Amino acid sequence: MEKENREEKQNYGLIFWEYFKYMAVAVIIAIVITCFVAPAKVVGHSMDNTLADGDYLFVNKTAYKVGEPHYNDIVVLKAPKLNGRILIKRVIGLPGDEIEIKDNHVYRNGKELKESYIKEDMKNNADAKIKVAKENVFVMGDNRNNSTDSRSPYVGTISIKEDVIGKVFVRLLPFGDIKSF
Repeated sequence: MEKENREEKQNYGLIFWEYFKYMAVAVIIAIVITCFVAPAKVVGHSMDNTLADGDYLFVNKTAYKVGEPHYNDIVVLKAPKLNGRILIKRVIGLPGDEIEIKDNHVYRNGKELKESYIKEDMKNNADAKIKVAKENVFVMGDNRNNSTDSRSPYVGTISIKEDVIGKVFVRLLPFGDIKSF
């Protein structure tokens, strides 16, 4: 009888130890994920047709801590002049680039961009010329006629280090439209 009690206690101890190990691994995975990855939800239509209102995304928070942004990266950012509002936009200009909006077309360093991803041609945009500062990017929504982006004085160019949260690397939901970027 005493031997059975000891074996039963040992079994409970082994079971507890197994649960503890699984829980510790789960906590470590959760910490790692929250340090490197963030979820984001598309709110609004500024990235139509690439991303739709309500899409759920995963964002690589370390992409620009260890690397540089590239043209056409889709980024999640805080707009400091809009009280930190979260925006999702496409990188159009990198540090040192000159972006020009002329006759409703976008030019980078004097060359017109060929943009197959935009929803429709721009309409009624004021002509502008912007030099992208060091450590900044110029961003635009794919739905150019319905996007608050770097063209707006309320957004302007975006600091890579201070305002970019990360690079979108996957659209998770809706499940039928899972896509990596």
